[in-house]
Amino acid sequence: MSAMTITHVDYPKDLPLGASRRRVLEVLQQSDGPLAVSAISAQVALHPNTARFHLDALVEHRLVERVSGPRRGPGRPRTLYRNTFEDSVSGVRRYELLAQLLVEFLATQSDSTRAALKAGEAWGRSAVTRHAGSGGALTAVHSLAEVLEDYGFAPEVVATGDTQQILLHHCPFVEAAKSNRGVVCAVHLGLMRGALAEVDSAVEVETLDAFVEPNLCIARLRLTRAE
Repeated sequence: MSAMTITHVDYPKDLPLGASRRRVLEVLQQSDGPLAVSAISAQVALHPNTARFHLDALVEHRLVERVSGPRRGPGRPRTLYRNTFEDSVSGVRRYELLAQLLVEFLATQSDSTRAALKAGEAWGRSAVTRHAGSGGALTAVHSLAEVLEDYGFAPEVVATGDTQQILLHHCPFVEAAKSNRGVVCAVHLGLMRGALAEVDSAVEVETLDAFVEPNLCIARLRLTRAE
């Protein structure tokens, strides 16, 4: 597939866009409709995980939004991305700063890990309602993976023998994690536990091994009861 010719677009000077992120946004700006990550990555010659990383940042700045693609059969519709730049130039949002402030607040609590876990569990319980279903532990794991995909973790469910893991290839809060890894990772662990608890799953996230590689965290799962 040949790369698309991208027309330069002028942006307000205060938009935090590097060269790659600008190219991703310009592809969506010139598209006739929403695009999938695979289509965007092909047009800007980036790995899909790298393109997703830039899309997550653009979503945070309200320059791009996630939308559901048309349903073409059983299962969850694909996540697509749509340009909203014209609606956003009146004011850039600084959600990274808010996230950092909230993380720093949690870090000041007497039991910061427990506070972060509780915050994450509440987040997970509210997030999973969009994907909740029935069908046992396997369905619950894949529902959790869909939640994690929505928030930009780039999850991959893998099975090794009798155990299951979810590989997280991208941390959407990596900047905050650099200064408060314990708090941010506890929030993420709570997110996953809360999501599974909300669907009364027979599986739970036992541990979250953070940054076993620069772009990889591993959530290790276990059955809590026989099904």
